[in-house]
Amino acid sequence: MTKEAFDPDAGGILEGGVTQSSSTTAFAQKPPEAPTSNEETNNVPDGGLRAWLVVLGAWCGLFCSFGWLNSIGIFQSYYETSLLPQYSASTIAWIPSLEIFFTFAMSPIIGRLYDSFGPRYIILGGSFLHVFGLMMASISSEYYQLLLSQGVCSAMGICAIFQPSVSTIPSWFHRNRGAAYGIISSGTSLGGVVFPIMVSQLIRRVGYAWSMRISALLILSLLVVVNLTVKSRVPPQPQHLSRGTLLQPFREVPMILLLIGFFFLTFGVFIPINYLVIQAIDEGMSDTLAQYLIALLNAASLFGRISAGILSDKIGTYNILVTACYLAGVLSLALWIPATSNVGIIMFSILFGFASGAYVALAAALVVRISPSPEIGYRTGILFLVGSISGITASPIGGAILQSRGGSYIVLRTRLTTMSSNIPAFYRIVLLWYEPISSALGAYLTLVTPDTYLNSFIPSTMTVRNPMQDMIFNQLGAAFFYVATSQGILLRYTSDVGVWRIVNGCLLGWDFILLYSWWSGMQMQGRLDPATWRSEDMSALVPTVFITLVRAAITAGVGLRASKSNVKKL
Repeated sequence: MTKEAFDPDAGGILEGGVTQSSSTTAFAQKPPEAPTSNEETNNVPDGGLRAWLVVLGAWCGLFCSFGWLNSIGIFQSYYETSLLPQYSASTIAWIPSLEIFFTFAMSPIIGRLYDSFGPRYIILGGSFLHVFGLMMASISSEYYQLLLSQGVCSAMGICAIFQPSVSTIPSWFHRNRGAAYGIISSGTSLGGVVFPIMVSQLIRRVGYAWSMRISALLILSLLVVVNLTVKSRVPPQPQHLSRGTLLQPFREVPMILLLIGFFFLTFGVFIPINYLVIQAIDEGMSDTLAQYLIALLNAASLFGRISAGILSDKIGTYNILVTACYLAGVLSLALWIPATSNVGIIMFSILFGFASGAYVALAAALVVRISPSPEIGYRTGILFLVGSISGITASPIGGAILQSRGGSYIVLRTRLTTMSSNIPAFYRIVLLWYEPISSALGAYLTLVTPDTYLNSFIPSTMTVRNPMQDMIFNQLGAAFFYVATSQGILLRYTSDVGVWRIVNGCLLGWDFILLYSWWSGMQMQGRLDPATWRSEDMSALVPTVFITLVRAAITAGVGLRASKSNVKKL
């Protein structure tokens, strides 16, 4: 099989397809449903002055909408310390949480309106709501007033600007769609750099009220560009609303899996953004320096989003997002949790910003890959609606944890009860939580849904499971169950460094066998070229490599403190 037989442009966990001939079976990644017909795809300009003007307008739209949303950490800090000091962190967190919620929750409605009427009037209405909400926030001094102005009114406007801006791109770009999404999403990063610095400086110089008014005027000027340039090339197609049409996305397994993944991803992204500034101040960072953390995070995110968009055209949208998710998770475990110094917190802000950049850059592109063209707006809205559930609960939950634990940010970041200081928090999180959960998932897949497990290594078009071989899957499930229990239960009852090293040293053999089996299987399939890898392949390889490195590190004693062990040396 040649490399040309594989189309990396379609890459992703939900994008597997097959092209067959009489003698060979060649794999080509493509969406399970064609978003557009061949004729429609061929007519997409993929460039030109008009198309790039749409990109410019969409960039301005994301700068004003999601870029503003990315600066919410500044307001959490200011409200707690100055404007609303009588309220708890958990109570104040409902203001940014409502803002996130309404930004996402209105998406299905905005998406359906976009599919039926196009972007023009939606963006115009959103412009009014966003600017009006900020102007009302500038004269607000009570908690409920900020909830209504900033948490509801402005957020609804943000949604009506953001949703049509991203939904117009597929009608203008096909081959360069990922690059276009990466460029416009950089607007959110730059907005997240400009607004925190601008607002914090303006509050010091002219006060909170005028800082909000100046921000509203800047946003209004850019929204003029958005209203003049953002248009869809494809005329709107009003559709009759029916129960079947509205529920169809929830009947498709690829869409359901995407919604579940996006729910957890959103939950993990906004906790650091919202609490990073005030946590840094609590650790001893100066107020002046802490106000720049969100700006640093979003500046790094600028490069992460552009690079994610460009690479997604070459490697695959889902492949890039899966990799970015794992990287962001590892950084949270390895860097944010132990970070107490200024250097550590700043490094986390930069690296997490870069890794999480794919979240905004590729969110809409994920839906486009698996959706028919007339339903892109509605389905993108559903995706962001699911994200709104995470958005509205993440900050209050974080605030409640913080309050219940006496203001301990290490508890907020780990939510683990303390064990012996001999075992660093990073090892405890990975080996007591991440590893048991992932191994339990492996046991579930092999015992309950062996076809899914088999497809994570071998495309379904290359092999069919023989029920007579289920006993092998059952034995493999038992092995996964043993790993899950030995890590998740056994190690919880000891803080002895020697026991931890011996148990993990023994399990290293299991990791090496898994890695060898992956490599051997890919070699037999003729798919060792990374360009031919699916997201299923990456989801099997990346976690295994990660846990192997962690297990090798603890076995070698990296980062462990010396302690007296009762375990006999072997």
